[in-house]
Amino acid sequence: MKKRFLVTGPGLKMSCTTLVALTVFAGLVGCTAPPTSPLSTSPVAGPDGAFTITRKGESYYAQPSQLTAMATQDAQAHCLKMGKKFKEIRSRELPTRAGYVPQSELLYRCD
Repeated sequence: MKKRFLVTGPGLKMSCTTLVALTVFAGLVGCTAPPTSPLSTSPVAGPDGAFTITRKGESYYAQPSQLTAMATQDAQAHCLKMGKKFKEIRSRELPTRAGYVPQSELLYRCD
């Protein structure tokens, strides 16, 4: 059987199997990269005057406590921007589990 090669550049030959293996490896490496900047929602106002901010890690390596600290900083900045003081009502941390990255939810008021 004749081996097939994909020509990817001058003088460089790469087989289809090698190309597929490299593509799969690159995809797996991208999935395990540590978070650089967690995803965050803007403050969402509730009907009772409270706000909610949710921080979600970009990978399974994110620590829920760090996400809560970042959400708290966002909330404090939001209240300061309105000229009010931050008051935490409740925080909830969801750890890593199958199919889900860690996240933190912060409920607060600006008094």
